[in-house]
Amino acid sequence: MNYFIDCGAFRGSTIRKARSLFPDYKIIAFEPNPYMKCDYGEDVTVLRKAVWIEDCTLPMYLHKDKPVSSSSTIIKAKDRHPLNKKNPVYIEAIKFSRWLLWEFKAMVNWCPDDIIILKMDIEGAEYEVLNNLIDGHAIDYINELYIEWHWSKMGYPYEKHKKLKEKLKNLVKLHGEFKVDS
Repeated sequence: MNYFIDCGAFRGSTIRKARSLFPDYKIIAFEPNPYMKCDYGEDVTVLRKAVWIEDCTLPMYLHKDKPVSSSSTIIKAKDRHPLNKKNPVYIEAIKFSRWLLWEFKAMVNWCPDDIIILKMDIEGAEYEVLNNLIDGHAIDYINELYIEWHWSKMGYPYEKHKKLKEKLKNLVKLHGEFKVDS
């Protein structure tokens, strides 16, 4: 069985594209924004949680004027959009590395021939989550990674960003953002 895991599913445009590109893949979507009311389809397993480095409850900072905006984040340092940092909503987060290991090592009859494609657009949390995946060896389950980087939107040091990208290139087939036609 092959899998497409969408971290930051938003309104489902990447799910629609994945469904057409990878018709036989099982799709799992993570979208924590409680205001996001989207029908991703019956063939998609939807988890209304943020991917993170621990199981916990976190503040999520939504756009000041549009709570269903792609700029929502759990990273308070993100500063490129007008976020409501005074009144966050609280969401459930999971330790993504543990979930990945449990899901594919213990729960699924996963074998090394299975393909796992991970799409990540998690508004600045990617650095912590990816380092945690690497440290815990959960990255070993990922074959391809599509990612939208947010280092410049949150003041993450460019040199650290570059080092993480180089490390990832040795571990997975690394792509940029999973582009969706408008």
